[in-house]
Parts: sequence; C-alpha cells; structure tokens
Amino acid sequence: MELENRSVVVRNKRVPTSVRIEPDVADYLQWLSEQLQRDRTFLINAIVSEHAQQHRGKVPPPLKIIPM
Repeated sequence: MELENRSVVVRNKRVPTSVRIEPDVADYLQWLSEQLQRDRTFLINAIVSEHAQQHRGKVPPPLKIIPM
C-alpha cells in the first residue's frame, strides 16, 4: 500500500465515529502512524478509500441522510 505518495482530498465535513478494533490492528495503526507521520484517522480513511477503489472502481459517494 503506497500511502506516502498519495494526494489527499480534504473534505470540509467529517463524520465523527467510534469503532472497536483488535489490539493487533491498533498496534499496527500506531506503528504505521509513526512510520508515515500521519494520524490514525488519516490512515483509516486512506486504507478504506483504497480498498473501495480496488473493489468498486471508485470511492462510493457519501450517503445522504433523508429526514423521517
């Protein structure tokens, strides 16, 4: 995965979320964040975006919430 040379699109709105990850995954994210000097939020966004591109051809558009 080539995260170092990627251009980053910064969106104005971010959705706060909370996820629970396995300890080994947390350790890897911490190690990777130190290696690349990026925070975990950046890494998770980059990894998920890359995964979406590989499996769907593009990053899916953000969901629109319809009021009920």
